[in-house]
Amino acid sequence: MNNQPSEAKKNLRYNFIIVTMTFVTFLAYSISGFYTTLLVDIAKSFKVSIGTVSQLAIIPQVMGLIMGFAMGFLAVKFKHKSLYLIGIALFALASMGYFFSQTLLQFLLWNFVGGAGYAMFIIIGQTMVGELFPLNRRGWVIGLGVSSIWVAFVIVGPLSGFIDSIAGWRSVLPWFIFPYSLICLGLGFVFIPSKQLQQQSVAKPSYKQAFQQVLLNKSAIACVTANAFSGFLAIVGLYGVSFYRVAFNISASLGGIFAAIAFGGGIFGGLIAGRLVNRIGRKYIAVLAYSVAGLLGIVFTFVPNAWVSLGLWSGLEFFVAMGLASAISLTLEQVPGFRASMMSVNTAISSIGWIVAIIIGGLVLNLYLNNFHLLMTILGAGGVASGLIFLLAKDPCKTR
Repeated sequence: MNNQPSEAKKNLRYNFIIVTMTFVTFLAYSISGFYTTLLVDIAKSFKVSIGTVSQLAIIPQVMGLIMGFAMGFLAVKFKHKSLYLIGIALFALASMGYFFSQTLLQFLLWNFVGGAGYAMFIIIGQTMVGELFPLNRRGWVIGLGVSSIWVAFVIVGPLSGFIDSIAGWRSVLPWFIFPYSLICLGLGFVFIPSKQLQQQSVAKPSYKQAFQQVLLNKSAIACVTANAFSGFLAIVGLYGVSFYRVAFNISASLGGIFAAIAFGGGIFGGLIAGRLVNRIGRKYIAVLAYSVAGLLGIVFTFVPNAWVSLGLWSGLEFFVAMGLASAISLTLEQVPGFRASMMSVNTAISSIGWIVAIIIGGLVLNLYLNNFHLLMTILGAGGVASGLIFLLAKDPCKTR
């Protein structure tokens, strides 16, 4: 009986942490929801092509690559909560930097700041799932976080289109993204603990030891390689609305609605995967989900009816979310004693996949006159490759 109040208090604390981390993950992708919907308008504002401005998305991924290896060091030396909060603060600062940017170069430079902040709190957030929660709850926490990514697209996409129609694309930043960043910063300060709730008797590793444990693990390398290829599917969302605006001549507002419908599929995908990873297995869900998503990516732009095509895109996002939730869960468990280093390397290598995909996107659109059919075929093939590579990984949590 005496343990009940203590257990209830601990569960309440868990719930506050989950809410905070889910809100912060939503923040991470609010910029993506804004950027995806208004890519055409941003390109017009800076007087460049859609393919050219889309290349700016490479910068956060370059910072993810740099910060991925840097965080492997920082996470060993400094408190995770401090790094988490600094990342959110940098992201908030960058959002206002975008607002004040008058040239493409200024906009480009602020992407470095935002990319650094994003990489910091994503890596630490994933690491803290393993540190703060027991194994049987991690899949659900990750599933909620993944679903919040697609919630960000569903909410921020239409909201961006609406605000853009009233006051222009810049206004989305001070009206929504910056104040929401401050809310997340406050929640993180109050509810993220400075110490682990799950006591573990693991000696604090050196930077070299931590990376050796990750880089010499074949299953871990298979995971990060597969995650890099899965970035091809993530890029589908970047170009999705632009495809419909060019191919079917729809407005920015309707484009936001299209994005909301498509990304709505991802919300359910993340939640379902979060419930199933402990039953079916992280590896098998990742293999199936990414393979199916890749095939849908190859097909959906060839459908002549916009609404049927949108249904296929929505299905793609459902399976991408399932794949992402299971892939993060699987990767997180590869080297349990060195989670921060594992997720740092994962972010760094995954960023390479995103960078390659974005470069391909810009080149295809610029060289082949906005040929979205060719682009999506290439990106879908990357998704199929991701699913097949996950076959080489091992699931340490698999039960017979």
